[in-house]
Amino acid sequence: IGLNLAHTDFSDQNLAELDSLRRLKFINVSGTVVTGSGLAKLKVLDNLHALHCSLLKQPQSLITRIPHLPRLRELAISITDIHDDDLKLLCQCKTLRVLALMRDTYLTKAGLKHLLKLKHLRMLSLSGDNFRPDICEELSQLKSLTHLTIADMDWSKEEENNFEREMK
Repeated sequence: IGLNLAHTDFSDQNLAELDSLRRLKFINVSGTVVTGSGLAKLKVLDNLHALHCSLLKQPQSLITRIPHLPRLRELAISITDIHDDDLKLLCQCKTLRVLALMRDTYLTKAGLKHLLKLKHLRMLSLSGDNFRPDICEELSQLKSLTHLTIADMDWSKEEENNFEREMK
């Protein structure tokens, strides 16, 4: 049901083997040499409930496919070359409940507005020094959000306290 391949030598050449795992619901390919274009070709993606990938090369093919994954509830994509337009596409996946965007340095405050399309988003994780405390305005509009993780932000203690107070 779950396959954690994180930090292994798993590559695109091995991906076809996963399509035989019909009951697969979770894949973690973080820190492998698997590419987004390789993942996008997988038939088993349609069955996934959760996908974790970091350091993903060529993510755009996968990002284009994400909105069409009918069962995907959790996506963790980090340290990957994604931009605000990519986030716009990701947020077309109406089934997402958990989203982790860690150290995706090309995302901006303006891009976070796309998260408003995710009406059932419960958990959100963000990190990186490209966000300032003024993201509170966008995040506070996520009415279904119950868990928010903010990490690795280059904020002063006062900024952290103000952000926490405003988000409550």
